[in-house]
Amino acid sequence: MKLNLLSFVIVCLTLLVVGCGQGDIEETQQSNEHHVKEVTEANLPSLVTKVAAETVNPSSGIDFSWIEQGYDGRLDGIPIELNASRQRVIDEMGEPLDSGSYEGGEFLDYGEVTFFINPESETVVAIAVPVSHFEIDATTLYRNLGTPDISELDHMENLWTYHYEIGDNVLLFEAEEEGGTIIYAWLRTAIQ
Repeated sequence: MKLNLLSFVIVCLTLLVVGCGQGDIEETQQSNEHHVKEVTEANLPSLVTKVAAETVNPSSGIDFSWIEQGYDGRLDGIPIELNASRQRVIDEMGEPLDSGSYEGGEFLDYGEVTFFINPESETVVAIAVPVSHFEIDATTLYRNLGTPDISELDHMENLWTYHYEIGDNVLLFEAEEEGGTIIYAWLRTAIQ
């Protein structure tokens, strides 16, 4: 009798465990169908901008791979490299959230990345990303990337900058004060 009771309990528990979640699957499918939007010309620009924002995929921190990628004109997690055409930026990233003039050129701001365009060649000459979420200070930056080629105050922006010259490009980091938390990273073509 004990064996039959034990078998019964095992069968009941198995059915309970296997049956759990079956109703949830149907509810999830119905919920997903409810949230699917029809793509129309009216909502396409906002969808493109949303997809573009999701293509920016930075790593979990600032490490030596930033230097390695910088040689190729790439900034960590950004799908567009230096010297890419303005049109390619628009084609791949969609319409920017903001745009305008900056130091004689044009900027295209996508929230998590900003591209700076040379007005004559219409190519990307700089890329900037916010990096304060990494919570990296100058000491950690030095440990991860080595000693910068230049460490100085940018009097125009009133930010402390750390420059790493890498081939034809410069990887630059900005902090509000010397030794402070790094708030922006830039990759730009070297000034000729």
